[in-house]
Amino acid sequence: MSFASGKNIQEIAAPQEDIAKAFESAKHFDPVLDRILVKREVSALERKAGKSGIILADTTKEAYKSAEGYLIKCGPNCEEWAEKLIGKRILFAKYSGEDIIIPLPNGDKEEFVLATYLDIFGELK
Repeated sequence: MSFASGKNIQEIAAPQEDIAKAFESAKHFDPVLDRILVKREVSALERKAGKSGIILADTTKEAYKSAEGYLIKCGPNCEEWAEKLIGKRILFAKYSGEDIIIPLPNGDKEEFVLATYLDIFGELK
């Protein structure tokens, strides 16, 4: 089944399932101080390149300094405005923080970005 936009239901539903899984996985990790836990999303540029198979030159790839993702958790010292973005899609500094892997009790692993709330550029609507 597809919509008028040409996207099928699986393409639209998959991100919401991934975010629900990320919130469940985040129960096994609590950031400290001003740290935030972000579930990185594939950027629009990466989605286009992946579908068409076009490989961009390194200089073009480096021109994009932001990344998209969902804010999953905030540490206790985060500002109130950052806490209001939990569960929302955000734009944040691409090369900020550290990529971390959280091991889960069932043996799976979930990958997140651990950064500071100051690395958030804003909410994507």
